[in-house]
Amino acid sequence: MPGESKYLTHVLGLLIRAKSFAWSGVDLFLVLSGFLIGGKLLETQSSPDYYKMFYTRRARRILPVYLLFLGFTTFCYVFIYPSHRLAMSWSLDHPALPWYLYLTFTANFWMAYHNTFGAWQLSVLWSLAVEEQFYLIAPFLIRFARAALLPRVLVTGILSALLLRCSLQFVNGHAVAVYVLLPCRIDALIWGILAAYLVRKHEAWNFLVDHRKGLWGLFYVLGMGICLASFLTTMHSVTTETIGYDWLDVFYVAALALVLVDQQSWLGNLARLPWLTGLGMISYGLYLFHYTIYDLSMGYLLGHSGPVRSLADLGVALFAIALAIGLATLSWHFLEKPILSGELSVQVFSTHSAHLLKTLWQKATNNERACVPQYGGLLGFAIEDRGVQYASNDCAGLSHTFANAISMSRKWNPYDNAMAEPFMKTLRAEEVYPGDYRDPAEADASIGRFLEQAYNQKQIALRAAQTAAARSFATASATQQCA
Repeated sequence: MPGESKYLTHVLGLLIRAKSFAWSGVDLFLVLSGFLIGGKLLETQSSPDYYKMFYTRRARRILPVYLLFLGFTTFCYVFIYPSHRLAMSWSLDHPALPWYLYLTFTANFWMAYHNTFGAWQLSVLWSLAVEEQFYLIAPFLIRFARAALLPRVLVTGILSALLLRCSLQFVNGHAVAVYVLLPCRIDALIWGILAAYLVRKHEAWNFLVDHRKGLWGLFYVLGMGICLASFLTTMHSVTTETIGYDWLDVFYVAALALVLVDQQSWLGNLARLPWLTGLGMISYGLYLFHYTIYDLSMGYLLGHSGPVRSLADLGVALFAIALAIGLATLSWHFLEKPILSGELSVQVFSTHSAHLLKTLWQKATNNERACVPQYGGLLGFAIEDRGVQYASNDCAGLSHTFANAISMSRKWNPYDNAMAEPFMKTLRAEEVYPGDYRDPAEADASIGRFLEQAYNQKQIALRAAQTAAARSFATASATQQCA
């Protein structure tokens, strides 16, 4: 019907308008990458296996699927694209990049020099190149920067990227360089690291919790600014390439902070939706394959390539999205996940955590048994967890020293660890995060003092108060029944 056709046309127009700003999703990717990677580096920066643990895991996470994607793309160029050149001209009518640039994660330098993204189905790889180049800097920065100076170093990096982008506005023909080079986009990654640093600081965390309303206000103001900019600016406008990138980054950082500090809000519930977390799990494979799947689907089913311009194009685009999600899901379950789970994490992680766990046990065995539920006479949280540190040789030997048998928790069972989680949360929030320890010896001493002088005494007093309250309640109930 004409009315329905007009309605669908308006919907398609809005979708196309929204898609015109979809490129900003790369900033979310960079902020999240900085937050997650920065958080792992901050948590393990004193580990003797710091570099080995980081680079081994990154190689296992990045390389297998990436090489599979490059192999699939090579197959398409050799056997598919030559016979379907007209149907897939949108992807093929761009200058090709030398193949070795993709293997060395340096394609973004070529793009910046020639001011073009190259083959369209491979253009997304600039952001992966930026991330991999950042991996050559971040571990050393976090490892060697003093804890008190790290926030200043991070802020300096953010301001330097902004100033560099502003400076490049006076140089013609460098729009792509501003978008794809690490020095110009490093601020997004640093915003993520700064967020990871702050949420691990007790004072900063309490500030965010106490000022949630202000954080929500910032989130909505930034969001409205982004909506307005989607109609007034373009991807390569001066406003976007200068303050626009940082505007987006702060918006995503604010959203991330709200998900963490206000978990019962609509944003927190949205972030925990099963289908959304599932997409996050397969996002790497989806990121790599989606353009190629889209291009192949458009070429085979409609005989042309290019952006969505009609309802038929929209239907094929949705089919391509579903196909890409299916392929990414298979990649996760049969390639990525098995490789990650096969990592020798026990050997790598136990050297960092087993010593601290051993100290906790030795500090706690004198009087902690009166405060924590026991399983065989040892700390419940220690032997009922499936973590690799508890399965390590050091911890298993210590368990046998105390004549305790290890009993691993059941997978995904919330009841086994219910008593342990409050203890671990208290330990992290009140001692470890504010602790800013200089070395493992200081950490051992501080945690020992916290257990003996603070936590145990509080728990003993709380247990005594609960016992007294229970007895009073029982006495009152018995008196009432007698009456």
